[in-house]
Amino acid sequence: MKVSRRWQVARRRGSILLLMGCCLMLWMTWNNLQSTVNISTQESALVAARLDLPLLSSKAAEKSKTKILGFADYNYREYAIRWFHRLAMLGYSEQVIVAVDRKAIEFFSTNVTSDIHWEALIYPPCVGFKYDQRGYRRQIFGRRWTYIFEQLQKGHHVLMTDVDNVFSRYLPMQELEDAPYDVFHAYSTSYPPHVFDGMGFTVCGGMSWLRSA
Repeated sequence: MKVSRRWQVARRRGSILLLMGCCLMLWMTWNNLQSTVNISTQESALVAARLDLPLLSSKAAEKSKTKILGFADYNYREYAIRWFHRLAMLGYSEQVIVAVDRKAIEFFSTNVTSDIHWEALIYPPCVGFKYDQRGYRRQIFGRRWTYIFEQLQKGHHVLMTDVDNVFSRYLPMQELEDAPYDVFHAYSTSYPPHVFDGMGFTVCGGMSWLRSA
């Protein structure tokens, strides 16, 4: 009986400690979420300073016909702001954040400074989202390529990147524009395997350059 009672007391204490730990984790998560969501106008302007980025490149004055697109949903909004400032500090001026869902569009409409260039990617809601999240993601990626095609039709060359790509130095877009090729892709891993087995390589959807016709 004494052993059983001790076990019950230990279990209760363990449950209390577990509950306290969960509350602490929830509190920390909430604080982090608030610091991410409440990116005020002033805070977004200071992101680059916090990153300790290198000085602005002297090549910043060079203009190209390439539009650098970084696609971001609401969950990647902070990455997108850092991505934008990183490119600006390296010397680029052609980068644009493309908001791909309604929450992201609302966020960029009210919470970023005017120096951050962004555009909205409007797409019809996926009817089967609640039942097929993979189909929802495929729809966003499909709309992304439709958006890129629209930019190409407008005369822009396009460098498509993910906003979690880290650019380490300035490379002029003219090098791509002057090349005799119309498309550049980044190498990927061996996924999907059947494509890799048939071709010997696969390309990464997170980094491509395409020439306007």
